[in-house]
Amino acid sequence: MDDKLFDNNYNIENIKNNSVNTIATNCLALTVRKEYRLTITKHFFKKSIKLSIRVALSLLSLNFLNLFI
Repeated sequence: MDDKLFDNNYNIENIKNNSVNTIATNCLALTVRKEYRLTITKHFFKKSIKLSIRVALSLLSLNFLNLFI
């Protein structure tokens, strides 16, 4: 009888430990996911700003060249 009680207590503690580990793992996964999304967003804005600057410089240079034609 005592062995069964010990086994049940052990199982309950084991379940609690697993749930704590699962919560910590999920938090880490969410943090990594959030950082990845922020990195993608940052990369997108950098690319769009660079492209806008290139287009603006191209327009300026073409307009400047058209002055001489």
